[in-house]
Amino acid sequence: MRRVTRSSQTLLGILFVAGIASGREVPEAPLSWEKNLPKVIGVAVSPEGRCVVTATHEGLVRFDRDGTERWRVPYPNEWMAASAKRELRIPLAVTRGCRRIVVGGGPDYKNVWFFYGNGHAAFHLATPGTPESIAASWRGDLIAIGTAAGHLLLAEPDGRLIRDVKDSEDWGVLDSLTFSPDDTLILPLTTIGRAGLFTREGETVWWRDGLFNRVWPSRDWERFAFLAVPMHGMGYGQVQIIARNGEPIGGSDGVLDPIIQMAPDGSTFVISQDAQEFKRAVKFDPTLTETPPTAIDCDGNALSFWNPDLPSVGATDSCGPSGFDIVCWNREGDGVWKVSLASEHHLSFSSDLRLIALSTEGGQVSGSSALRVYASSRVP
Repeated sequence: MRRVTRSSQTLLGILFVAGIASGREVPEAPLSWEKNLPKVIGVAVSPEGRCVVTATHEGLVRFDRDGTERWRVPYPNEWMAASAKRELRIPLAVTRGCRRIVVGGGPDYKNVWFFYGNGHAAFHLATPGTPESIAASWRGDLIAIGTAAGHLLLAEPDGRLIRDVKDSEDWGVLDSLTFSPDDTLILPLTTIGRAGLFTREGETVWWRDGLFNRVWPSRDWERFAFLAVPMHGMGYGQVQIIARNGEPIGGSDGVLDPIIQMAPDGSTFVISQDAQEFKRAVKFDPTLTETPPTAIDCDGNALSFWNPDLPSVGATDSCGPSGFDIVCWNREGDGVWKVSLASEHHLSFSSDLRLIALSTEGGQVSGSSALRVYASSRVP
């Protein structure tokens, strides 16, 4: 049985941690609908929020945005079904328009199945190693699959393998994959702290070592922030910033228990011990204090501590994780609504962040799960 990986957390990290300037209590997001399902082991929302698909111990279930159940199908064969019943998590992705649903098997069934939007199993692809992560391009024309054996597979939506990318080195388990907003780049992260950047054709742009816990691209994917925090000791971490071509830009060492995120406009990488204290930083004067900076800009220049009298950084309405919540805030920095993640098991959301689906343990029947969906026509 595999551990629950950090794929959703990594993707959420790219979206940025919300800072709440006003300090007022943020109301809970309105629950649109809730369903009781067999044990949920995967959740995926299509990029535009048209549908929500869940993988359960019994098969796949598709819901429309309004909660209407469109279909419920078993797994395509006994091997996939047996594999799913032994797992806590299996990788799952949905393409734009819900045209394809892609789901992976477990360690004893190293295959990925491609379903049509109507629930019919169409194609399957044997994988070199257990499929650990699946990502669909935003346009839905390319599927990326990461395996436990360190293979990056690129496939057509019809299941045809385009390329198997594998370096001579041991990359480790590819447990997180993310496409850039323009679908030209793919960012994998491994369980041994390596991160890479690839073109959609599978060409390597760069690989970085360093026992990185998280990686954040800027909004335009021109700069990348790496966070490395040792698992033992005092927790002093290292932050590195590199350019899209892999050249180092800057960074900071000796930061105690850092939490690193990025301003919504991609201009500033933030280092903080408290994600809710995200405020606009002013220029750092090293003559005033010897304490490590709490923020660095994209050129590697140190910035000072937070000034609570200045407004939060925020160019647009957005959503992102904050502690045990997902918080959505307006461009003035005020928290608009939040979704509690204290008992979240699987999480997915639309690209506009206005449809959030999460599963929690403990449905109405023993061994079942509750699927909760929060939808908003707009972020105020």
